[in-house]
Amino acid sequence: MPQFISAAEAVGLIRDGDCVIYNNFLGMNNAEQLSIALNERYEKTGHPKDLTLYCTAGLGGWVKGAPCEKIITLGAVKTVIMSHYGSMPETAQMILDNKVEAYNLPFGVMSHAVRAGAAGHPYYISDAGLNLFVDPKYKGYQLNEQSKQELVEEIVIDGKRRLKYETPRPDVALLKASSADALGNISWEDEPVIGDALSIAQLMRRCGGKVIVQVKRVLETSRRPSEVVIPSTLVDYICVCPERHPQQGCAHR
Repeated sequence: MPQFISAAEAVGLIRDGDCVIYNNFLGMNNAEQLSIALNERYEKTGHPKDLTLYCTAGLGGWVKGAPCEKIITLGAVKTVIMSHYGSMPETAQMILDNKVEAYNLPFGVMSHAVRAGAAGHPYYISDAGLNLFVDPKYKGYQLNEQSKQELVEEIVIDGKRRLKYETPRPDVALLKASSADALGNISWEDEPVIGDALSIAQLMRRCGGKVIVQVKRVLETSRRPSEVVIPSTLVDYICVCPERHPQQGCAHR
């Protein structure tokens, strides 16, 4: 059964050099309280540092100072791997200024790569991205001079070109949900999107990483199986954090 801990205790589990995976969809499903606690820890201690952030969509909310983006602007992050940076104005400027290593991969490919990793596959093979910016012959996914990792490789199957994408191997997942039931099962009844939540939790079990979920409330009774998104067996820690920050969506553009 998952342990119930504070947000400060939860982010204390993140180590220097860890890869942190988020379930954000741009300005939605941001684990604000966990992000705030992470920012506060770094400002006080200088740790964790040299982080890699992985998100199949992107973080932020089209405004400066978004809690989940702040850990990047503080300087704790070495590498960002996402499909979208339009909602992250400060990070986008850091990328242009060559202050952070950054990669831009297709949204759908990244989502499928999470599922492939959860299934134990080291790569996800697709024709998505051929002859586009992500194609290795262009290397447009490497966004600045710092970004030298080869995350995409061209292969040939049955005489046809394909792209081989590395699947992620995160150390910690930071997720936001609505509620945990009495057994620690997680539900998303109040959230605008579920995203890759279940696939991320499955991936973390495969990788041996930690799943930390921020919820608004804990229910006294157990959920019906049909109402559960992530079963308790895939969750390590739960933080009860009454919501202080609204979802930051397209209205802020």
